[in-house]
Amino acid sequence: MKIVRTKGICGGQPRVSGTRLTVSHILMCLVGYNGDIEALIRSYPSLSKEAVCAVLTYTAKRIES
Repeated sequence: MKIVRTKGICGGQPRVSGTRLTVSHILMCLVGYNGDIEALIRSYPSLSKEAVCAVLTYTAKRIES
């Protein structure tokens, strides 16, 4: 699973490839679910654990730089 940016899709914000779910949206939802990845995935069936891990990895790398 990759995080991509595409001009004209989701305002160019980083998102999970093949979806319109942005990194920031997934992070905010994860906060709303108190970190419960399974609950997040139940709410967004197109989302996988792999995608959530990609979001978290992407975010961690951005924080480090």
